[in-house]
Amino acid sequence: MTSYPNQFLYLGDADGCPREIVNGARAALNLTVGGMCATGQFSNVLDGMGCDALAWAPMCVINKLDEIQSTFEPNIDGWSALVNASIARSTSQSKQGSGSLRLQSVAAGDMSSGTPTGTNGFAVTPGAVYMVRGWAKSASAARLCYVFIRYYTSGGAFISESYSAGITTSTSQWREDSVVSTAPANAAYGACVVWISGTAAAGEQHYFDQIGVFQRPAGSSILEPWAVGDYFADESSVAWGQWIVNRPDDPWDNGATAASDALGIVIEEWTGIDGAHHTRAQVPVGVNRGGARFGPHAHRQRVMKLNVLLLGRSEQGLTHLFRWLENQLIDQGSACAERSLWLRDYCPTVNGGSDATEDQLRAGWYRLDRVALVEGPTWESEPVKDGGGCYLRRVSFTIVAGDPCMYGYGTNVFNQQMSVGGLSWSGGYTVASCSKWTTSNVRAQATVAAGTTGFLAPRVTIRSHYEVDGSDPKNLPDLRIFGIATPDYGTVTPCTGDKLGELVISPYQLAGAEIVIDFASRTIKYRDIDHDVEWSDGAVLLRQSEENIRRWWDFGLKGGTVYVEPYYDGLTNKISGDAVAVLYGWFVKIDMVPKIGCA
Repeated sequence: MTSYPNQFLYLGDADGCPREIVNGARAALNLTVGGMCATGQFSNVLDGMGCDALAWAPMCVINKLDEIQSTFEPNIDGWSALVNASIARSTSQSKQGSGSLRLQSVAAGDMSSGTPTGTNGFAVTPGAVYMVRGWAKSASAARLCYVFIRYYTSGGAFISESYSAGITTSTSQWREDSVVSTAPANAAYGACVVWISGTAAAGEQHYFDQIGVFQRPAGSSILEPWAVGDYFADESSVAWGQWIVNRPDDPWDNGATAASDALGIVIEEWTGIDGAHHTRAQVPVGVNRGGARFGPHAHRQRVMKLNVLLLGRSEQGLTHLFRWLENQLIDQGSACAERSLWLRDYCPTVNGGSDATEDQLRAGWYRLDRVALVEGPTWESEPVKDGGGCYLRRVSFTIVAGDPCMYGYGTNVFNQQMSVGGLSWSGGYTVASCSKWTTSNVRAQATVAAGTTGFLAPRVTIRSHYEVDGSDPKNLPDLRIFGIATPDYGTVTPCTGDKLGELVISPYQLAGAEIVIDFASRTIKYRDIDHDVEWSDGAVLLRQSEENIRRWWDFGLKGGTVYVEPYYDGLTNKISGDAVAVLYGWFVKIDMVPKIGCA
């Protein structure tokens, strides 16, 4: 079977960020909108693409704010009232997610809120260019809204600030404001500020959401795509680029004449993203009745061959494009490296341009892991010239995914701080009657509906980066993660339901850590901000469950409930001892990730 994944091929670089290899929308732009070869026979080479949304592509960006500061999920930690304002989290208004930052005026006049200042701010680089973006909405009265970036020295002294031209808020829709600023030569830290001008009286309310501070690449003048912040300011997130027509910087353009003659690459044929890798052994049975018995279902590596068309205004341009493609494939999939690959297997339905939502842009995108180049690229034809002076030539290469699964984007179903409220350790905790694990007052749980494509598996992120009271983070207790499928009838509880599986970890001395347990890819990784921000293999955290059930599990095509619980027996870490205090400052995030093409 031949598959056509709509003209996109992105491979992960050494940092795991997607790097463009093939983008059919870029070639379409250069052939038509750019007026290149528009009169020739190749100008309609992409007529069958039929998907304007393909002009959107994944890319890596860095939001200098952390996840909570940029989304206000699940609280507004990291923001404080500055001028004439009280602040709170609103669940009645949101640009994305379930909440936003609400500013309420104390009296008539300007009001503002901001992120930590001085040496507590986010790190900035002297001379670097930053864009601050934020969305605002009014509760009752339209006002001028501004976003600021403030700079501080390495000692925490204020240097200067830059602010936007301002936008007028609306009571009926969210509006975005932005400012671009160059960090002063002596700048080391920054802070973000949102400002409402001229409130009429006390009690006037305005909302902010989806805030970001993004460092621009040198020489870039485009609007940076939105990306949620990370707890680590130097870590990148996958976001979505703007329309390709606003991105004239061809990735192969190094300023040479030959590079300017290279117009782009189009995927003509892509095999191997179907089900050809599925296999099952067959053993003949008997000599009379006959038939066969079957062995276990298995999945070979996913072998993908691509035929692509190189387009240029000269043979020199084609040669330049070929060598660039060759270098990219070798760099991304060398003998000592395995990368991720992104593809879109169908066109999403969007309303065009900036009206497209994140969910719409993510539709149809899948990631393959452990990908490497195994053959090519090779020329498959002689150059062909059209009447408009453009050249076309076919090239083929083969890449293999060692992991045959295709992973979709996760959907968040739980994201909040775990707390025990006003309960004291002298009483108030009850042991579940069925085990030594805590009951629902400290349990994270999320119920998900049945999937329609692929198996649904949880990706659980555990964070103990800091204590809400400002003290040092504490070691995590032992934790278990289990799932129970939705029954065909009746209700289910953690004690009575049949578990799909249970994974138990003992996060020994991981105070200040982030742990990601991915049931789709069956991996655990962690990083410790007190020592090193690099990810480490988290398999060492695994310990044996008290039940004789499988460790890695998924919901299949059925829905169910995923549970994350700390161990009750003294609420301790089995190895390191007391871990009680962490219950006031740890966070759990649960995403459901579809996987297709594998069991």
